[in-house]
Amino acid sequence: MQAPLGLPSGSIVADRYELTGELGRGERSIVYLARDRESDCQVALKLVALSPATAHFARQRLRRESEIVRALSHPGIVRPLELVDHGSWTLIAMELVTGRSLTTAVTEDGPMHPDAVARMGIEIAEALSAAHRCGVVHHDVKPDNVLLDAGGRARLCDFGCARLEGQSLLTMPDDPVTQAAYLPPEIIEGQVADPRSDVYALGLVLYYALVGHIPKGERPNHPPAALAGGYHPREKRAEVPEWLDEIVARATRAEPGHRLETAERLARALNQRSLESRGEETGDGRALRVCVLCRRPGTLGLAVCPHCEDVEGGEADSLLMVVPAKNGDSRANQLRLLSELTSIPSTQLSLRSAARAQRALVRVSAAHAEILVKRLRGRGIETRALALDQSWRSLPHWSLALAGATAAAGVAAACLGFPLLLVASAIPAAAALAAGWAWIKSETLLGDRAAAPPPAALVRAVSDAMPRLQVGQGRKLLIELLRIGRDLWLACRAGDCDGARSELVAVLLCGCDAASELARQDGVLDALQLHGERRNEPPPGLMESRALYHSARSRLVQAMLECAASLSRLRAQDMLDPEEERRALHSICFELREELESVVKQANEASLLFPGRPLRPVSQ
Repeated sequence: MQAPLGLPSGSIVADRYELTGELGRGERSIVYLARDRESDCQVALKLVALSPATAHFARQRLRRESEIVRALSHPGIVRPLELVDHGSWTLIAMELVTGRSLTTAVTEDGPMHPDAVARMGIEIAEALSAAHRCGVVHHDVKPDNVLLDAGGRARLCDFGCARLEGQSLLTMPDDPVTQAAYLPPEIIEGQVADPRSDVYALGLVLYYALVGHIPKGERPNHPPAALAGGYHPREKRAEVPEWLDEIVARATRAEPGHRLETAERLARALNQRSLESRGEETGDGRALRVCVLCRRPGTLGLAVCPHCEDVEGGEADSLLMVVPAKNGDSRANQLRLLSELTSIPSTQLSLRSAARAQRALVRVSAAHAEILVKRLRGRGIETRALALDQSWRSLPHWSLALAGATAAAGVAAACLGFPLLLVASAIPAAAALAAGWAWIKSETLLGDRAAAPPPAALVRAVSDAMPRLQVGQGRKLLIELLRIGRDLWLACRAGDCDGARSELVAVLLCGCDAASELARQDGVLDALQLHGERRNEPPPGLMESRALYHSARSRLVQAMLECAASLSRLRAQDMLDPEEERRALHSICFELREELESVVKQANEASLLFPGRPLRPVSQ
């Protein structure tokens, strides 16, 4: 598609806007300075080049998105005023911001002071938070879209030109390299964006403002490689405070579930100049000790173990033993991988004994042992399954040493003329072996530390929800809620926190409903997307239905992320008064349930807009 030739100065657009000059130009867009003849004030007009093949689709998506953003009325958002057509061109009338872009400011003045970056981050994060609550994901947060006005306030623009519904960009990026550089890894892989995608992009924008450039890609003109621990600006600029370095790194982690959950939490962290503690979270945020439901080991970083996903799993009659490494380098690497998996420091004796096959890793059913062996092999950890009745083959060293010492003492006594002591020594030697056998079967590395089993209602709800969620985003969000909920459940003292536990169960049950509704909406959106594929003229109501469904889906994702953030804050605090904790959990549940009902209502409205294809009924 060729770059637009533009419109001459003095042109009148939509019988209202008179072009008085040109503010900026990209390869496929032009921004004009214009006078609004009705209000006699200056505005910015952005001419966007739409592909002729999809212009009708794109224009309708653009109009719908502009209407939503215009209703936000947030001081940190440059609002689109209206969408107008001028011949074959589409233009967006926007507020005129007097100032310069972040790209220009950093190019001209160099990297910004950390305090100024923190202020800018707070303002943009608050703007994103307002948009996310309305179901709008920006998709295109980058320095060019951050404007610093004459008063020094940071404002975010180009919401109306953001990518919608996972489609191709409505407007081709002015600089494809710059555009791709700020896209989160999940979007590059073709996944659906959610508010955490904007958090990642904003984290990279903060990195750019602090360092003056973004991390380099693996090859020229490629986006930077995703890092599990995120990007640390302090590595390039020593004067960046540790708290700001940590916040940027958390925001730019490769896995969405390991980032700051919401833009609101990012703004709060920047304002407080610290991250709230995440309890026992590990360096990469993935490792878990036990299943959130049955409290059995073998989660492999998930909140729900394979046994719970397969509710007909067999009895836990097999031990999973690590195959010891053969040389020093391999042993060190094996210890590191086991430490990442279990959250146990590599210096601890329990982890080292498991690495030497002197302690079982987990105890699971024979069927699941085969699955776990394959999963662990994929993580670089070689294991083998050992039946319980064969576990004597891996007796711990202390048991063998004790039995051997006792037997040796009996033999020595017999040699000295006390043969009865040889017979007597057989009893403690056998007892040592029996104790070792019992120990190896019960003392697994990932043992059961449950103080109380979860209620059957929650177990049933998750067992019912998980097969429907499969591998979608709803599943990941629900697992995150269950992971945090597990920690809160175990922190509650039995008897003292019965009310808090009841409210926590209500929150998690509501999370199951929200995840199921999210999966249902994803299915409907996929059906609507396929229905309108390769059509120049969409059927009546299709675009409106898709836009409403997309907005409802984004709102629901945001609600689940806010719920996770609230539970995380509650977990990070010192133990509250039981009644205070109960009230906090009740408020979290109420907000999630209220938003879920509102989203379901919006989805019902969306289903009525496009009667051309029967859709599955919206769950109530």
